[in-house]
Amino acid sequence: MKSIKTLALVTGLLAISGVSQAQFSSTWTAVSDYDFRGVSQSGKDPALQGSADYAFGDSGFSVGAWASNVDWAPAEDEIELDLYFNYTGKINDTFAWTAGATWYDYPDGDDLDGFWEAYVGFNAGAFSMKQWFADDYVAAGESAMYTEANYTEPMTDALSLALHVGYSWGDFWEDAETFDYAARPYADRVREARELYRAAGYSAARPLEVEIRYNSGEVHNRIAVAIASMWKEALGIETTLYAEEFRALLQTIQARKETQVFRSSWVGDYNDAYSFLQTQQSDFGINLTGYANPRYDELLDRAVHEADLGRRRAWLEQAERLMLADHPLLPIYFYVNKHMVKPRVQGWTDNVMNVQYSKALKLAGSS
Repeated sequence: MKSIKTLALVTGLLAISGVSQAQFSSTWTAVSDYDFRGVSQSGKDPALQGSADYAFGDSGFSVGAWASNVDWAPAEDEIELDLYFNYTGKINDTFAWTAGATWYDYPDGDDLDGFWEAYVGFNAGAFSMKQWFADDYVAAGESAMYTEANYTEPMTDALSLALHVGYSWGDFWEDAETFDYAARPYADRVREARELYRAAGYSAARPLEVEIRYNSGEVHNRIAVAIASMWKEALGIETTLYAEEFRALLQTIQARKETQVFRSSWVGDYNDAYSFLQTQQSDFGINLTGYANPRYDELLDRAVHEADLGRRRAWLEQAERLMLADHPLLPIYFYVNKHMVKPRVQGWTDNVMNVQYSKALKLAGSS
């Protein structure tokens, strides 16, 4: 599993200790950026943070609350409120173990759901390590883990130096967005497909009959013939191929009366994953598949209003995984444009739209 996503290193944290009584303590902190595991939570702006903790004598149990201003969408500021409980067990005068859980909540965020995260840890003087786990990280429906190591060195009564390194991993941070069965051997996939085919009531005596529509063209026709052949060989599906002019095909698709399976494509008009994912949004004007999943729409909406690029990418990846699991489409290939350009040609730049303006081109040495 390719899961490296976040590597955070934080130094020079300024903390001011406030009330400190027998069992109650509080802390106020000012930071230049509220960075949570490598992702800014305050839009790269300063944040004010405060905590209040209560320890139950020498039992090892404690509870607390922590709050900070956050800013993910440019138009609104919100508050994060964390509620947590901890237990610390003493091993000897130097070593101890700890465990606990935190509830992350966003009282002012109507579109932000809270989530739980638990941890176990180990302390040795000024050094500590923790392993965190969340079954539903940031309420996105995916689990995530975080491994951290910390070192704190008091400088004065009001100033301390904190060093932190962390590593995020798990399903939420999975890089590859693909079908969950893609890595399985081909024979295993065909075997399961045949079982599902029979369970749906189809057989050699009663085969599934389906029509593939596509716009006329040699390449499109060859692909359609190949798909029909594969379906026939693996499952016994009877496929009818129907080629028509592109505009006629588009009208047929939009009518949503005659199409069962059709060929389509999309070229991104700007260099961003959202350009492709938006085509499956339920209210998008050219959502040709008719795909409609409220959760998918919600994830895209969160990405639209997310200022932090790392968190925005996470929402888009979640949306892509959800859509692929629902199978509204079957990706076949990606377009590739190849050009042979002599080194003396200047001004040539690769771009998503594959457009080159002649006014920007010239030969080296020419005026």
